[in-house]
Amino acid sequence: MSTPRFLAALALAAGLFAAPPTAAQVVQVTQPGVHAPEAVEVILPSGYQPGQPAPLLVLLHGYTSNSRVFQAFLGIRAHADARGYILAVPNGKKNPNGKAFWNGTDGCCDFFGENPDHVGYLSTLLDYLEQTYTVDPTRIHFLGHSNGAFMSHRLACELPGRIASIVAIVGTGWMDPAACPAAGEVHVLQVHGTLDPLFYGTSIIPSAQATVLQWVDKLGCSTTSSFGAPLDYTVSVAGIETEVRRYGGCRPGASVEFWRVVGGEHIMFLSDAGRTAIFDYLDSHPQPAALPPFQGPQARPLR
Repeated sequence: MSTPRFLAALALAAGLFAAPPTAAQVVQVTQPGVHAPEAVEVILPSGYQPGQPAPLLVLLHGYTSNSRVFQAFLGIRAHADARGYILAVPNGKKNPNGKAFWNGTDGCCDFFGENPDHVGYLSTLLDYLEQTYTVDPTRIHFLGHSNGAFMSHRLACELPGRIASIVAIVGTGWMDPAACPAAGEVHVLQVHGTLDPLFYGTSIIPSAQATVLQWVDKLGCSTTSSFGAPLDYTVSVAGIETEVRRYGGCRPGASVEFWRVVGGEHIMFLSDAGRTAIFDYLDSHPQPAALPPFQGPQARPLR
């Protein structure tokens, strides 16, 4: 089945439709037949001014989690405010067991075969945010954990040219590289703990390293990597535990980076240095302004 046309109905939650932007708003974004109405919290930086483009960071929670829990887990609101980022925090669809999920790759996490078009839903959310706020179109980023990271990889595959970068934490890409068209340019950061079982992959989920090398191939990067300064990414492991590997020679507007968290598990609480490093990465990986305008998501079968 081809990706449907996005017949999305957008509305602000009770009484906020005509209200000017404030520090935090809750909006309703609906795509009929795909996703029930869900609250999406939009947090504006204290220095936000309409007419002055601001970067946007969309946060995608893991399987069974939700937007509020994920915000608390990351603890990045103060950093986002200081860097001038608009934050948008949507919730995934609830499956028949009441567990929220994103339809990321075939490996995670549409376990009931419902096949919701979450690429379309999140594209619709971007449409709304760009129409309502002054979003810098060259600085739209997604950060996902676990199932949210799988979804972030899918978005990088299907919405290249609209997304500047993804930060995928302990979630990987498609097992079959052909399932990811990636016709455009995007910056990809893979963050993964070496003690997380998904780090090594499964029969249906590629390993972290295999995912990185898929992106290296798709984005025309050199297979030779260089090392950046190591990071103290997480308080869950003592010391400076994270190896930073960068792949150069990619096409303009694209890059691949791998943060290998030695001793890190599936749940890793960020250190202040880790939060700073993430925003340093986002700040330094915009889209080139010269890229052609985004023409809409690529039509391809949903899996």
